[in-house]
Amino acid sequence: MRVTNWFKNGSLDAFNKFCIQNRNGSVSIKLIYHSELIRGLLHSHRLEPLEAAGVFLLLTDAAIHPAFYSLDDIESMHYLAYAD
Repeated sequence: MRVTNWFKNGSLDAFNKFCIQNRNGSVSIKLIYHSELIRGLLHSHRLEPLEAAGVFLLLTDAAIHPAFYSLDDIESMHYLAYAD
């Protein structure tokens, strides 16, 4: 079953599956301390070490280096099916 959403109270296994299944797909991220959603292509993710866990997003087509968002700062992630 495809994982299309991940929330902070979800498991690391579900986070990993979300990232693997949606790699190079359009996603949105809701950060804990920001009201607006961040949209981009899920480039890659990191689980270890846990202190440095997070995701790398390409925010624009012209981005050379992906932006990193720490797992500690992410409230939720959502796959954007309509953007494929």
